[in-house]
Amino acid sequence: SQTAEVLCGIKHWPGHGDIKADSHDAVAKTTKSLQELEACEIAPFRALAAKADLVMTGHIIATALDPVNCATTSKPSLDYLRNFYDSVIVSDSLTMEGLLQNIEGQDQTERIANAAIKAINAGCDLVVLGGKTLNAQNQTQEITPDEMIDIHRRIVDAVEDKRLPLERVKKANIKVDALTRKLQKHE
Repeated sequence: SQTAEVLCGIKHWPGHGDIKADSHDAVAKTTKSLQELEACEIAPFRALAAKADLVMTGHIIATALDPVNCATTSKPSLDYLRNFYDSVIVSDSLTMEGLLQNIEGQDQTERIANAAIKAINAGCDLVVLGGKTLNAQNQTQEITPDEMIDIHRRIVDAVEDKRLPLERVKKANIKVDALTRKLQKHE
């Protein structure tokens, strides 16, 4: 992929393994021990980390890393990933029910904004705000441009009222800028 001048990403941290739930619709959870995760699900991430431009999180609760939060919104899970990976961490789509079922808010837009704030606080450098449906069905569930603007405003508000530290946003920007520079070298 790098010789083709495209970004290479690996997903879905910490690995779906034998989880049966589809995080598009429901909470996905594994109760494997850390040793079991290391031997199976995490091993490919370790092996490929040095070659990956991005790692996409999964909306997977790995109880050995965090018994409450899925990897996307789990600081312990993303800190664990940072032990061997230093480039950009990108969330899976924040519109997925497997994530939103555990996020508070009065409506979908507020829940997605709260998920974004929580994901960035946890260590995501980029957040994906679309892709709930991968086909022509249920397009009303996708985020509209106005909702995206509202979500952005709520993220900015979270920085201004210190629920999302500006320093965390700056660290994310540094990683994304480094990736952008890498792409520009190939132009």
